[in-house]
Amino acid sequence: VWVAETCVSRSTLAISHHGTLLSDHGIGMQAGDPVPFASLSKAITGACILSLIDEGLLSLQTPLSDVFFDRPDLADQDVDILIEQLLTHTSGLDFDRTQSVVNPPLWGASDMHDDITALALERPLGDRAFFYNNENYAILGSVIMEVTGQSVEVACAPRVLHLSHFHEP
Repeated sequence: VWVAETCVSRSTLAISHHGTLLSDHGIGMQAGDPVPFASLSKAITGACILSLIDEGLLSLQTPLSDVFFDRPDLADQDVDILIEQLLTHTSGLDFDRTQSVVNPPLWGASDMHDDITALALERPLGDRAFFYNNENYAILGSVIMEVTGQSVEVACAPRVLHLSHFHEP
């Protein structure tokens, strides 16, 4: 009823109990079709980063130059953005290319963390004041991949969602 009343054309619902899928339904799409999470994925990414901190693989004060020290394709050694600043949108990244009509290939694309990271870190940083920017979390995705050697989905599913069935394609 809610879907019809709000004119939503595509929706899915999955019902699980203790990790077992009981039922799934799709409206205007198959229940298992991939969909962009948009900003909802930030909670998963943030929780995954905190899990890596708990595991001792990172700290809130880890600078990107320590994570990407052997990845000049992503960032040079002068990048002094801290993990904490990415989590809180205080990294100095201001203009967000992911939300621009100038860069439609970045919309909803999968596995674009490194591409977005390289684009974001090639420009000068602004003030270290709060500025909501999706690129902060794309960079955190690159951090997750660099630290774990896995895709964000594979690294974060067991850490955050307690799912063990995600595997590299």
